[in-house]
Amino acid sequence: MGLVALPSAGTQPSSRRRTGFAFSTSVLFFLLTTLCLLPLLLQPHLSTANALREDEAGHIDWYLPRIGVPRTDASTANPGKVGTRFHKLLRPGMTRKEKGQTAIYSVTESNVITALNPKNGGIVWRQVFDDDDPIHAFYTIYENVLVISGSGGSKVSLFHALSGHLIWESVQHYPRDGILSATEQEAGQLVDADFITYGLQPSAYTLANADTVRRLHWFSGQVEWKWNKPAEDTSVALARVFLSGDHLHVFGLRKTTSIRSLLGGSASSEGSTIIHYVLSTDSGALLSRSELSTPVGAGGPADLHFATTTASDNTLHPHLVWLGRDGAIRSISIAYQATSAEEQPKAPSPVVLYAKSSSVKFSQLLDVGLRDKALFVAKRTDQHAEVVKLLGDERAKLVSEWEFEEEALDAVYSGAYDRDGKAYVNRVFFQRAQHLLNFHVFWADVEFHGERGQVTGFSFQWDHDLNGDVLAAPFEGNPVSKFQMITRTVFVTSSGSLRLIQEDKHQWMREESLTQIQAAIFVDLPEQKLSTLSPAQAQAAAQGTEGFFRRLQRHLLSLQNLPAWFVEFSERFVSGAPEESWNYPPQVEETPASSTMATAGPRKGQMEEVPGPTHLAPRTLLPNETAAILRRDPFGFRKVIVAGTSKGKLYAIDGASRGKVLWEKSLVGYGPGEGQAVPTVTFKSIMQVRSIGETTAGAAADGTEEQQQQGEEVPSTSAPTVKGPLLSIVADVENEGVTLTRVFYVEALSGTFVDGEEVGTPVAMGPSKDVFGLPIVDSQTGRRALGVVGSQNQVVVVPDSKPVLDDFNTLLGKFFFSLRFTTPSGIHGLEGFTVGAAGKSSKIWKVEFAEGEHIVDVLSASEDPVASQGKVLGSRKTLYKYLNPHAQVVTTLSSVDGMAGLYLIDGVTGKILFETKARGVDVSEGIQAVFVENWIVASYVVSSSADPHSQRVLSVELYDGAANERGIFEWTDVFSSFGRTSQRASSKKTLAGVLANATGASEEGEAGSTGLQVFQQTFVAPWGIRKLGTTRTKHGISTKSLLIANDINQLVSINRRLLDPRRPVGRKPNAEEAEEMLFAYDPLLPWEPKWTLSHIFPLGKIAGILSTPASIESTSLVFAHGLDSYVTRVSPSGAFDILSANFNKVQLMLTVVALAIGIIVTRPLLRSKAVNARW
Repeated sequence: MGLVALPSAGTQPSSRRRTGFAFSTSVLFFLLTTLCLLPLLLQPHLSTANALREDEAGHIDWYLPRIGVPRTDASTANPGKVGTRFHKLLRPGMTRKEKGQTAIYSVTESNVITALNPKNGGIVWRQVFDDDDPIHAFYTIYENVLVISGSGGSKVSLFHALSGHLIWESVQHYPRDGILSATEQEAGQLVDADFITYGLQPSAYTLANADTVRRLHWFSGQVEWKWNKPAEDTSVALARVFLSGDHLHVFGLRKTTSIRSLLGGSASSEGSTIIHYVLSTDSGALLSRSELSTPVGAGGPADLHFATTTASDNTLHPHLVWLGRDGAIRSISIAYQATSAEEQPKAPSPVVLYAKSSSVKFSQLLDVGLRDKALFVAKRTDQHAEVVKLLGDERAKLVSEWEFEEEALDAVYSGAYDRDGKAYVNRVFFQRAQHLLNFHVFWADVEFHGERGQVTGFSFQWDHDLNGDVLAAPFEGNPVSKFQMITRTVFVTSSGSLRLIQEDKHQWMREESLTQIQAAIFVDLPEQKLSTLSPAQAQAAAQGTEGFFRRLQRHLLSLQNLPAWFVEFSERFVSGAPEESWNYPPQVEETPASSTMATAGPRKGQMEEVPGPTHLAPRTLLPNETAAILRRDPFGFRKVIVAGTSKGKLYAIDGASRGKVLWEKSLVGYGPGEGQAVPTVTFKSIMQVRSIGETTAGAAADGTEEQQQQGEEVPSTSAPTVKGPLLSIVADVENEGVTLTRVFYVEALSGTFVDGEEVGTPVAMGPSKDVFGLPIVDSQTGRRALGVVGSQNQVVVVPDSKPVLDDFNTLLGKFFFSLRFTTPSGIHGLEGFTVGAAGKSSKIWKVEFAEGEHIVDVLSASEDPVASQGKVLGSRKTLYKYLNPHAQVVTTLSSVDGMAGLYLIDGVTGKILFETKARGVDVSEGIQAVFVENWIVASYVVSSSADPHSQRVLSVELYDGAANERGIFEWTDVFSSFGRTSQRASSKKTLAGVLANATGASEEGEAGSTGLQVFQQTFVAPWGIRKLGTTRTKHGISTKSLLIANDINQLVSINRRLLDPRRPVGRKPNAEEAEEMLFAYDPLLPWEPKWTLSHIFPLGKIAGILSTPASIESTSLVFAHGLDSYVTRVSPSGAFDILSANFNKVQLMLTVVALAIGIIVTRPLLRSKAVNARW
């Protein structure tokens, strides 16, 4: 028997003391752990997942305000009314010699008037006008800007020139009473203005609707008197007003044709008679009326100008100068001479000036802003020009001061004064032989060798293919010697840019064509470990073929960056700022030039500075620049945005550097220049056809397909090639009346065209009708194939290599697409086609809509991943989503009965699966819609007597009503231009089976046992809606959010749960509905400020919302573009996979350290306790 040792009595107290100490230690350790973890446990409840915090503003997003593409006098034929100009801000009574701030004022195609800082191009202020209130003219006067806008000039506004504040606004007539104009040229010729801003009665005299003249008080805008043209002059259209002393001169044009023909400038055989009215400035009474029988030129009101001459006794004499139909320039004095009531005023005989060469005529008379010097520029039919001056007093004569000898059809002219009041005229034109832009300045008030006037200038290289023609070149300058002057000029180009040139040096540039984006796409960046390697190393690393010693060598070399990495990691860890990934790798912030107009600078948070000349966008990025600059951040927040604009330009924008342009391209250039035709580009598609790191076969590289087809031997490479992201651009190019569809391939990161094919590959005659990606990848180039539908409904496969065509032939009879059509009687509809041999299409179905109902948009099913095929209800049943990849949503509007329609059509069978209509719709407001997974959202405006403007939001969810009986439908072996072309299923179904199993639905919802189950509900939005979009995430797990660009210049995110059409109506949710987190239906959508993604940034006229998933599931990147550009991040379900910026990492470290110390201290005690317990 074994012996058992028993503890002695003397050891019992010691054992109890140890047990008590261990218990106290455990309690202490528990309290310490709880205290350390308490802040971490409470933190999720102290923050709001979807709210944008103040400290995140400007870090996780960026905002770039723009002004739009400047309008030019050349494009509107309204000289001096909308052209970009310099203006020196002076108080009344000040002279040009006195100091004053200068700004650049411009009216843009986005209906914006703005003031820019000449030093850095920053926006001093801007005023955004509504689209139904177009700007027709603006005038800069001392410290004010007068703007005429609206239909027929229905509104006159006065702004402070330095701050942009509205001083007053005067309504001239109701907009509905304005004369409708077909073009901007016609609209601009309906209005005019003149003014006097000093003296006892400062006033503005305005012309509106080509028939009414008003006098407005300068300080209040109140109408002091109004004058309408006489009743007997119904065929006269008033064109110009001119103030001279106590008299207001009003000129009208009378033709035998209609007013619309008159405003269009079309000349009749009889010509246009000039009617001269003289009004009293005090009362508006008509003092005299006379007629000039000499016909005006084909330009109509644009050929009427005014000049003032100074007599020897310093008296001012007003004159009318105009271009006649015979190509001669004429002038008469318009000084008022009082006559008796019986005596009719007799118009004096005009003085005439003909061109210096008898074989040519004057074709255009330009007012260059030098009327006080009586200077004009007259363009001739031989592409030369003359500077014309009016000399003398009442009986002044017209003389040609200077003749510009170089032929230049595209020359632009402008005038300026220096500090001493001397006049200058500049001429800017392009010479394609030397690729030179020439800048010539005529000194009008200088005598040289006994002759009046001299010309100086310079030339510099000009990339016409990239920048296009110079459409306007306002300038200012001052002489520094007898033969030299310093000038600074603003160039408005046909590429949509606005740039300032001082002498021949670029100072700054604004790429305003980005306000007219037609197509855009997000492009992922390569990881740092691949972007910094050589091509061979990157290829081996990407393919996993790198040897052990090679990999070891690479890792050892990377250790040299370990200290810097530790420092950066420690700083980022302690500061707790994951938002700095916008600047990953860290980039140097550029310090903008200081504004001389600080009192009117941008509001806090606005990034209005324009990069300097050293940061002008290059045409391409070199490979080493791409590797050094473009690298993916750890969370995939940094991407490149590639956008194509209506001006034919392609831009790559760094999505993390506040809109910095990485490279820019012109697809087809802007013609040869020198007045030749400029091609028009319409972007139809920008698609990524090759991703990062994809490999291609070593036997051929990009561009060898043609050699293979011609039977040439192509040298092979020993290994596949790693390629970067490649974009395909499909655009319709119209040149001299001929339209071609061209396909371009561009490296997304560098901007280089593949194989140098900058002109693209023509694939079809006429404009394309549709473009879509095919489920085919070219094994030689790694590119995804494209399908382009030509004008004859034929499908062109790009590239047309033999392997691609062989793969496409396997899809014949199983590939479908649909197109819109309009019958000769005006009926709109949709047609479905299937593709046969040689790309020929066959029509298989047709859907016609009601008379007067036109198609607004056609939306295809999204290709985003679907995380869940169904929704589990509180009753434990499942609603399976209707995920037909061939489904299309068609939105329509009917102006006949004020109805909006929404149709769901199967693209294979042409069957209308579901339709719903809304009545009482304001058709002029349009309809917006989005379609993602089984969710459709549409917005429209309902107008009624009770509620004249109610913005409605329709939410529709589609479920497969028969899925519970037969399982989820497997769409297979049927491909279409809309939907998930890569989706497959294991079972095989024929086309006939698909057509037979097509489902149908009615407006009420479920349509039989095999139909849809539809839930729909309408909500009322608290603001108007401009554009809709949705968030996208990597795997589709996060909840979808609806993105709304509203009419109060905000970008708002609304969670899908708020728009759930299954919310119970008129009652509280039951237990099952509460388990699904449904709540009672409320027709008015709530508006929480935390849902406003743009926070303090005013987003003007958003025209598109583009979203893309980040590398983490929780976050979606959003790009809103229009007048302004805005990029931000959205986490619809909260940032569940990334620590927030205010996460206390120091507290976490202290907690870990405390726990480690606790374990170290208590572990021996617990071990001793266990031993004692065993005893």
